[in-house]
Amino acid sequence: AGMDLICVPTFGNVTLNNEERTAIRLIVERR
Repeated sequence: AGMDLICVPTFGNVTLNNEERTAIRLIVERR
C-alpha cells in the first residue's frame, strides 16, 4: 500500500585475496 518496492539483483566479479568470486548486489528501488 502506498509504495511499490522492486528488488533488482545485479552480478559482478570481486577479487578477494587473489581469488575471483561472483558477487551479488541487490538494488531496491521505489516505484
